[in-house]
Amino acid sequence: SVLFLLAASTLPAGELHTSSPEQVGISARAIAECEELIDGQVKNGDLAGIIVAVLRRGRVAHMKAYGYRDAMNKVPARTDDIVRIYSMSKPIVSVAAMQLWEQGRFQLDDPVSKYIPAFSQMQVLVSESDKPPRFVPAKRQITVRDAFRHTTGIAYGGKLHAAVNPGYVDNGMVYWHNGMYPPKFSLLDGMTRLGRVKLLHQPGEQFTYGLNVDILGRLIEIWSGQTLGEYLQQAM
Repeated sequence: SVLFLLAASTLPAGELHTSSPEQVGISARAIAECEELIDGQVKNGDLAGIIVAVLRRGRVAHMKAYGYRDAMNKVPARTDDIVRIYSMSKPIVSVAAMQLWEQGRFQLDDPVSKYIPAFSQMQVLVSESDKPPRFVPAKRQITVRDAFRHTTGIAYGGKLHAAVNPGYVDNGMVYWHNGMYPPKFSLLDGMTRLGRVKLLHQPGEQFTYGLNVDILGRLIEIWSGQTLGEYLQQAM
């Protein structure tokens, strides 16, 4: 299943009220065209199931489920289905970390190694063409700010440069079952393993989408004294 959310305004806390699209300045014809497009994608098998919510001025102008929550067994999707949000967990964890920054638990330019010593001596890929590939020590420590910005030099393992990928594979830092599920170990173990991989570039010099918010997740555990799940349940 897929969650598709359109929001055109900041929403107040509490229960959301409904209205017709016209009442909040949304074209009913545009929504009908979107429904036709979505129905076609479900019919063609491009989408298994999707929930669409169109919100404006604090009101729900359109809420409907299309397709299936279980396509194999033809179980229809419902608007109250619980779906995976994949990488949209990143902004949630990032906000949770910034709550702790507001409480003075850390500074953005703190070295990550201050809290997770495994990151204290990172190596950076310089030349993949050399035989063997050449690595040099990082010019500076990876900072908490780098983890927020995806500028650590850490990527997602599995299909990286041949010089760097074995470090991810050997330490189990790859997603398995066609990328659907994360490695089966704790954040404590995982971030210790991640500290053994080689960096694709010097910290702070480039953007590389990867296992950076995972680092923030472990830092939240350290700063809060709770598991990540416990802290998110309490604070978010």
